[in-house]
Amino acid sequence: MVRLRTWPATLVAAIIGGFVFGIVVSAVNGAGIPALVPASLILGVGWSWAGAAILLGRLAAGWQQSAIAGMTVLVLAVCGYYVTDWGTFVNNVLFWSIVSCIVGPLLGLIGAGSRRGDALGLVCKLVLPTVAAAEMVDRLRNDLPPVPEPIRVATWTAVLVSALAIAALLVVRRLVKRSAARRS
Repeated sequence: MVRLRTWPATLVAAIIGGFVFGIVVSAVNGAGIPALVPASLILGVGWSWAGAAILLGRLAAGWQQSAIAGMTVLVLAVCGYYVTDWGTFVNNVLFWSIVSCIVGPLLGLIGAGSRRGDALGLVCKLVLPTVAAAEMVDRLRNDLPPVPEPIRVATWTAVLVSALAIAALLVVRRLVKRSAARRS
């Protein structure tokens, strides 16, 4: 597994990764290109932003660095996202940066916890697929227009099925490892 062993490497990855992530999400959301709609429907939702913080938390060297990396990547992603939209920049960046400062450290710690091989590690690994599945169920139930667009239904259903499959695989993998360890 790749790990960011030093604090400067973690900070640079969080700053650059967050800012680039925000710019990419903004660009994809505003592109108006039909081929990019699925990417927009995947990147422009909460679970993918949470995934960025969890990933940086997982890559960071320690618990404290993971918490700070989770917060930093989200704050910089917010800045990157709104950098092209100056009309709403200040209000949106302020609000979402506050949210990032609250949830980012928690998500970073979840990422750090996901490195563990025990039950707590499994719980941490299940957070992102669970959040993705819950968000997709909510969007399929509440965010479709009166005449649903097939691309939205297909994309959100694919994410939902993938999230459930990943969660099931993580649980099965843990059970198999646990069973093998008991036999040894």
